[in-house]
Amino acid sequence: MSRATADREAEADHLSALVSDHATELAAAARGTSFDLGGARFRLHVKTRNTIYRVGGRFDWFLKLAPQADAFVMPRERLGAEYCNRVLGHTAGYAGPFVSRVSLTPPFVLADALPGPPLTKVLFMGAWARRSPATVDAAFGTLGRLLSVLHADRTLPSNAPEASKRPFAVVQQLARKLEKTRDEIIDEVRDWSQADRGGYEDDTFIHGNLRLDNLLLTETGIGFVDFENCGSGPRYQDASRPITQLMLLRASIAAPAGHIDRILATFIASYGSARPYDAAVLSDWVAVRLARYYLESARRKWPGLIGGLPVIRPRLATLTRRLMRNGFEAVIADR
Repeated sequence: MSRATADREAEADHLSALVSDHATELAAAARGTSFDLGGARFRLHVKTRNTIYRVGGRFDWFLKLAPQADAFVMPRERLGAEYCNRVLGHTAGYAGPFVSRVSLTPPFVLADALPGPPLTKVLFMGAWARRSPATVDAAFGTLGRLLSVLHADRTLPSNAPEASKRPFAVVQQLARKLEKTRDEIIDEVRDWSQADRGGYEDDTFIHGNLRLDNLLLTETGIGFVDFENCGSGPRYQDASRPITQLMLLRASIAAPAGHIDRILATFIASYGSARPYDAAVLSDWVAVRLARYYLESARRKWPGLIGGLPVIRPRLATLTRRLMRNGFEAVIADR
C-alpha cells in the first residue's frame, strides 16, 4: 500500500468515526449548510430523504446519510463498491471510488469524492453545445467496455441480494390501467408486452440503477456511484439503461440525432467486447423501458425533460413503435 493510500484510508477511518458520533445532527442538517467539525469541512449538498454532504479534509469525500428505515440498503452499497473495485480495479478507464466506508448503524456511506461531472452533463455539452464530441464518444466507449467486463465476471457470491428487475410486469400493469385510453401505441404496447421475453437470468452482478447521473467522468475514467439497488440480476437491466436514455434524447426538441446515434453505436460495439450479448433481447429491454416512459406520460401534455429539453410525444411514440417492431440497431441504421 502506498503512503498516499494509507493516508487516505486513515482519514476515512477518522471521518467515519466522526460521522458515527454526530450522525443524528448531521442527518438533520442541524449545523447549517457549511461548518467545521473534527478538523474537516462539511458542505451540505442535498437534503431530501437522504442527507448528502461534501466533506473536505486532506482529501475530498462524499457522505450520504440515510434514514434508519433505509438501513437495509447499506449492505448493497458495500457490496457494490467492493465488487466493482475488485472486478474493475485493474481495468483501464475505471475511476472508483476506491476508498469507502459503509455503516449500518447509523446508516451512512462515506466515499472518495470523484472529481468530475455526471455523464448526463457530459452528454448534453457534447451533443448540443458541440464541445469535445470526441470526449463524449470516448466516455461511452469506456462505459460499454467497463460494463462488459463487469457483466462477464462470475464470482458474485450465491447469497448476494437480488436486484430489482420487473420492467415488463410494470409495463403490463400500466397498459391495463390505460385500456380505455384511445391510443394505438398503447394498444400495441399492451399486446407486445404479453409475449415471452428473454434475458431474465440472474447471471451476474448489476448496478441496478445505471442512470447516466450515477456515472461520473473523471480525468482517469468513469466512476460508479449509488449502489442502493445493486445485486444479482440480468445484465440487460444495466446495459439497456444508457441506451434508453440516449434513445429518449432522440425524441427531444432539436435533438442532434446523428451524433446521438454515433454515441449509441460506440457504446453498443464496446459493450460486447468481453462477453457477447443477444441483440434481440437487449432491444426488448430497451423497448420496454421506452414504452414505460411513453405510458407514464399518457395523461401529460409533455412527457418530461431530457437534458433540460422537452421530449416531443409524437416523436417518442414513433421511436417506441420502431423499437418494439425492429430493435434499436435498425433505428440507428435508419437515420
